[in-house]
Amino acid sequence: MVEVQLNQGVQAFGMSVTLGVASLNAANYWVNRYAQFVGGAVENRAISGTGLPSMVAQANAYAPYSGRTRTGLVDGPLNDVRQAASACLPSIKPAYDALISTLFSGSFRGASWPAPVVRAGVWSNLGTSYGGRSCFFPPNAPMQTTDPTASITFQFTGPIVCLHGFASETDDWLDLDIEIDGVLWGSTDWTFKARPGAGKQAVASVIDGLSAGAHTIKVKAPAAGIPSGHKCVIDGIQCPLIAAPVLLGSVPDIPDWTALGSIGTWADAQDCNAIIEQVANEWAARGYPVGYVTVENIRAWNADGVHPVDRGHLNWALCYLAGTRIKP
Repeated sequence: MVEVQLNQGVQAFGMSVTLGVASLNAANYWVNRYAQFVGGAVENRAISGTGLPSMVAQANAYAPYSGRTRTGLVDGPLNDVRQAASACLPSIKPAYDALISTLFSGSFRGASWPAPVVRAGVWSNLGTSYGGRSCFFPPNAPMQTTDPTASITFQFTGPIVCLHGFASETDDWLDLDIEIDGVLWGSTDWTFKARPGAGKQAVASVIDGLSAGAHTIKVKAPAAGIPSGHKCVIDGIQCPLIAAPVLLGSVPDIPDWTALGSIGTWADAQDCNAIIEQVANEWAARGYPVGYVTVENIRAWNADGVHPVDRGHLNWALCYLAGTRIKP
């Protein structure tokens, strides 16, 4: 459960249900119903028919930098499960880490940022086609390299730092090695982590448990080198700050898991939900106001077997309100 300040408003990310599809009255859309209880303005950034890659891209585009004041509402990636079944599961955690890191964005520095970002070796502009965070801070942009000696170094203060980058469906975009204070920490673990059908998508890796003092992070080409036809890419480096709370909703058990060509199952959704809950618990353990919401008992559905109608939207809103403590 998270504490939400009365009248601070909401910023929502999701898909068609988040937008209110199949509800007849806009006041009954679950996001609007939630806002009626907690108060404040509604900013709904959901896009119908999309999934988690789009949610992350929307957060990158619209989450305020250094001080989000509205409660973040993030619907579960129902369409990812429906469209890709269990094949979507490897993409869930790195995508959620990117989304949450962005919603708590503090000192984001794009990979093309000048000092204090220090680049070594050959890097070039990746372009802005993949929905990264840095492309919304012109003239900064994501960077790419095929240079086996390439690295990026950044100094920061505090116990946590997040590396933002991009995952591919295939192995053509490789993981970067990570050093913290001159010691190998591991790698970004992004290879093959884009959801099938997404092509390339924004992701992040979280390095935490550090001391509160100053640190140096260095990301570099993998020790094994970069084979021909492959590259390493990075969007930027971000130190999150505490901001307004975020609620992550689960994927619900819909009436028809075969509707509209779906291949996912409720079992796939339950596996996905376990990952979402894990991510929420990890961020909460780091001291960030992140809660996990189980969306269940949605009692009124449209005939398509996927979208709730007005009363179902009320049930949906009540699930999110069950994870909320409103403070005056």
